[in-house]
Amino acid sequence: MVERRHPPRDLVLSSEKIHVWRVSVAQHVCARSELRSVLSSQERDPEARFHFAADHDQFLVAHGLLRILTARYPGKEPRQFRFSLNPLGKHNLERPANKTDLHFNLSHSKGVVLWAFGKGRQVGVDVERIHHSGDFQQIAERHFSPAE
Repeated sequence: MVERRHPPRDLVLSSEKIHVWRVSVAQHVCARSELRSVLSSQERDPEARFHFAADHDQFLVAHGLLRILTARYPGKEPRQFRFSLNPLGKHNLERPANKTDLHFNLSHSKGVVLWAFGKGRQVGVDVERIHHSGDFQQIAERHFSPAE
């Protein structure tokens, strides 16, 4: 695994590898106008539905940087891509922009965003905030059998 502060301009992804990118939303909210500028009009519409600034910023960073990262693989401009949703609500790159058979997945939770990119295969990534509250021993005793 290689850790980078900023992705290179021209990313190369072989079919044997998967790239995973992680960012903190707080590190990128200062670039709100730049991130908003790469979103499509359909992506800018959902921004208005957020009641809390943190949720709005998380959406903006997740989707704005998705476009910027995706453009680094085939070398196109971020606004040139068209995304569609599959029946499960997962974003996909529409053809013909996806000539390289690039696939991705994104996940975000409480200020952290992850993206996974693969070539020629579906990929998945998930991030969740862990809540350290409650008595886990008591919960386990109440909801699980002794063997579990």
